[in-house]
Amino acid sequence: MKRFTITGGYFLWLLLLALAVNAQESPVWLSNVPPGRLRKEVSTYGMHRLCTMKRHRGRGGPIRVIQWVRRGISVEHAAYLSLPDSLDKQTFVFSPKNKRVKSKILNIKGKSVVEYVDNAEGYWNVYLVIKQLSGDTLYVNIAKAELLSHSCRNGHPNVRKAVLPRIFPEKIPFEIVRERHINENFHFFIASGDKFTYKPMYQGKPVAGIPIVLSTEKGWVNRKMTNRKGEATFQFIQDYFSKWSEIRGRKIYSYMIFSEFTKEQTGTFRGKNYRYVHYVTSMSDGYFPSRTMYQSMVWGLIIFIISLVIISIGVFVYRERRKKPYKEYIFDENENK
Repeated sequence: MKRFTITGGYFLWLLLLALAVNAQESPVWLSNVPPGRLRKEVSTYGMHRLCTMKRHRGRGGPIRVIQWVRRGISVEHAAYLSLPDSLDKQTFVFSPKNKRVKSKILNIKGKSVVEYVDNAEGYWNVYLVIKQLSGDTLYVNIAKAELLSHSCRNGHPNVRKAVLPRIFPEKIPFEIVRERHINENFHFFIASGDKFTYKPMYQGKPVAGIPIVLSTEKGWVNRKMTNRKGEATFQFIQDYFSKWSEIRGRKIYSYMIFSEFTKEQTGTFRGKNYRYVHYVTSMSDGYFPSRTMYQSMVWGLIIFIISLVIISIGVFVYRERRKKPYKEYIFDENENK
């Protein structure tokens, strides 16, 4: 009995250790979507609906953008985290002008968010870096979000340059970059059916031969390995099907993409030595349902209008051709005499 207890305790310890390691390796990511029960506590801003702290009526002030901290591969079921004070964590937020701005971690009813003040047009790069030591391995989890802030009343100056991706290897050792399409602007949104190339970058250089995983809110997961150039191309599948009457053309769905690799690298963390560093990096964004779904509706409406016009013209011509010319006949009583 004693032997069984010791054996059971040993296996329980291994299970807990495995769960702890798995939790450290599981990607942490930043979400623009609040938990369902807290949606009334926040509001949205701009055409990209950035999640913001709710401002009371009649009170102005700066726009405080927030991103919710989550963990897990499944976008739909990933947990919203409450980061303890004892955890080694740091935030980095870079403005569209590449300047680091003030940011902090807040708790909203038990859930952690990264907050910063939005005061400029363009892409904001938001990062959360978490470090944990387990055995001889330092786990570095880097969550990234590219948040596009835009209001049309501010115009569209230098759009091509403003949408280019940026990296910050002096602060962020490992991150994912999405290559831009040639037609991108401040109104851009990924849509189902689009193809995009992603590159995990370590110290500013692409990393070849490592896994990269794309996960969408609709439950689609695609795993690939980066090629010799250190990149992988994904096509967002058509994962939204509905009746025309139920189509929500402006509904934004979330996706998350992450990559990881282990590097032999010695150092000291909180007074303890490590031999390896395991990097996990993520990036999250939103996408629309396929544009072809709405284009088909437009073409259907155009065809209907053209058909209606042709039918109306046909009916008019037919009725015109059926008309007989009017002939006046004057009856003369003496005509037959």
